Amino acid sequence: MKADSAVARQLALDFVSRARTVLEPYLWFPSRFEAELGMQVGHHQEDNDAYRVDVVTQEILDGLVEERGIAGRVFSEETGWRRYGSGNAFTVVCDPFDNSFLSTRSFRDSSVVNSIGDGEGRFYCSALGDLATSSVYFADQHGSRVLEQDGERWRERTMRTSRVTRLEEAFVVLPAILRTHRPQAMEVPDLVARSKHLITMDGAIFLGRLGAGYVDAYIDVEVGQPVYEVASLEVILRAGGTVTDREGLPLDFERVVHMVQQDPSGRTGVVAAATKELHADIMRTLQR
Repeated sequence: MKADSAVARQLALDFVSRARTVLEPYLWFPSRFEAELGMQVGHHQEDNDAYRVDVVTQEILDGLVEERGIAGRVFSEETGWRRYGSGNAFTVVCDPFDNSFLSTRSFRDSSVVNSIGDGEGRFYCSALGDLATSSVYFADQHGSRVLEQDGERWRERTMRTSRVTRLEEAFVVLPAILRTHRPQAMEVPDLVARSKHLITMDGAIFLGRLGAGYVDAYIDVEVGQPVYEVASLEVILRAGGTVTDREGLPLDFERVVHMVQQDPSGRTGVVAAATKELHADIMRTLQR
C-alpha cells in the first residue's frame, strides 16, 4: 500500500473508535473490568505488568491493520516490532492501552494511543483516545485538534496549549508512580513549592490534555517515560507547546521513532510545557 496520510488518519481514528466501543462498558463498571479485563497475563519489564485489557486492545489493533491492508512495521508495547504485509509504507508506534495498572484500580485516566508515520518514520498523525472523557486528542500535518465522534462524523475544534509562562501560574503533572524508581521525583523543593496546582499522575493521556490546555506542564526527568508512549508528543508540539528531554534537547516523532528502534524498552526524560517561557522556567528550576 502506498504511504498516505489519509489512510494513516483513518487507521488512527478507527482504532480509537473500535477500542472505545469495546472498552467503555467495562469502564463504567469497575467490578466487571476487574473480573474480565484486570487479570495479570504477563510482564513487560521490572514492575510493569501486562493485563488482559492490554491483550484485548492489541487484538483490536492487529485486526484493523490486517483489515485495512496496512503494509509496514508496527511497534507495540505488547508485541514489540512486527511487520505487516509486503512493503514499508507505514511506521506505527503505540501503547494500545495506556495506564492499565491504574485502570485495574478504578482510575479512569487511561487512553488508547497510536502514532503513525511513513516508512521512513516521518510523522503523519497521532491519536490519543481519552477514555475518561471520550475526547480524542489528534495531531497531523495541519495542527492539533480535539475530536468528538457524532455518529459517523468527527466534530473537530482547534487545540491550543495554554498561555501560562510561570510555574506560579501553572498546573503541573509530576509522575510519581513506581515511587521506589523515582526517589527524587517529589524532592525538587522549588518545583513543588512554586507550582500553582500539582498532581502526581502518569501516562500519555496527559500529553493530550496538555496540548488541549487543561494542564500546563508534564515533567518526568528521574525515570522518564517509555519511548513508545512519547511518540504522541506531537499533539503538544502542533498545539504550540514545547517538549524536550531532560537535557533540554528537542523531542519530536522522528527522534522518538529512532529511540524505539535503538532500544524498544528504553525511556526518555520529558519536560513538556505549554509555552517556551514556562519550559525555560522549569529547566532553570530543575538545574538548581
